[in-house]
This record gives sequence, C-alpha cells and structure tokens, in this order.
Amino acid sequence: MYPNQLLLETLEAKNVEYEQMLPTLNEIDLLVSGGYKLKNSIRHFITQRPGEDNEIYETRIKKHTYLNILSTNVNEQVSKLSNAPIGFLFDF
Repeated sequence: MYPNQLLLETLEAKNVEYEQMLPTLNEIDLLVSGGYKLKNSIRHFITQRPGEDNEIYETRIKKHTYLNILSTNVNEQVSKLSNAPIGFLFDF
C-alpha cells in the first residue's frame, strides 16, 4: 500500500547514475535541439585553442555551422522500425 503523503525531499530525489549522466544528456539535448539553444552555448563545444588570439576565436565562433543530423537519423531509424513489415521465422 502506498502512503497518503510523500515528503518533497523524496519526490525530488535523483538516481545517482542519472546525475552522473546529466552533463552528457544535456549535451545531447543541445545537439538535437540545435537553433538558438546551441547558439547560446556554442562556446561549450568550440573552445579557444591554446595561444589563439581572441579575434580569431571570435571569428571561428561567428563562422560556425551546424547540421542537425542526429535527430534526422534517429527519426529515420524510428520510421524504418515502425513501418517495416513484421516477419516470423519458423524452424520445423
């Protein structure tokens, strides 16, 4: 039987493995979302090279391009799996 009330602390508890994976999951979210989310945090992905002038770094930041193929490929695979005919193999 479940309790009638739960502590907020219990509801906000996070799994340790989830907390360890959270930075990676956030990066994946940025890459899949693209657009303004990625543009606002592009410095996380394009870091300044050692000894690189600030002007050159700023130029690299301004010239970045990003083609969001991750979400396109995931959607293609999901579509292939959901639209593919189901076949059964019987071995007698």
